[in-house]
Amino acid sequence: LDCRAFDECREFEVGFGAAFGEAEVRCGHTKALAVVTAEVVKPDVARPSEGQVSFHVELGTASSAATDVTRLRARASALANHVERILAGSRAIDGEALCIRSGEQVWSVRCEVHALEDRGNFRDVAVLAALAGLMHYRHSCVEFADGEATVIAPDLRPPVTMSVHHLPIPASFAILAGSFVLDPSVE
Repeated sequence: LDCRAFDECREFEVGFGAAFGEAEVRCGHTKALAVVTAEVVKPDVARPSEGQVSFHVELGTASSAATDVTRLRARASALANHVERILAGSRAIDGEALCIRSGEQVWSVRCEVHALEDRGNFRDVAVLAALAGLMHYRHSCVEFADGEATVIAPDLRPPVTMSVHHLPIPASFAILAGSFVLDPSVE
């Protein structure tokens, strides 16, 4: 219907914002914006030498055919879990590299994915936007003096990239008239 072969995906475009951690991914008419931020927190007792990475998805009624708020929240939660399973579950992000001082200070990274337009296969686009945002993100440098860790302002020392071990790239398929279709869209 959108003039593609069944084994052909729509063209992807990735753009980066002015701030570190802002990435927009477009696949056909489906668009997502990822915004990554971080703060220094006390680590989880069970993982004292690992930082934290959390994923959140925001769906607006303009970006989705669903207008029921309850359904939108449930879908956003399911999408956030999907992104987390792929990126955190695969251990693509090095949690130990987010540790500042074991048992005392770690980076807590928050990745928010905003649906700008959903014209099909938003799951894959959300994962790619989160991955691009995490790869583009830089956190402040940390300096140790007299046993204390101090976060250095970005204008005094260049920020540090996140450690991403591998790039899990999702590929969704649908079954249409008995055939597999790569990158299903609304059309």
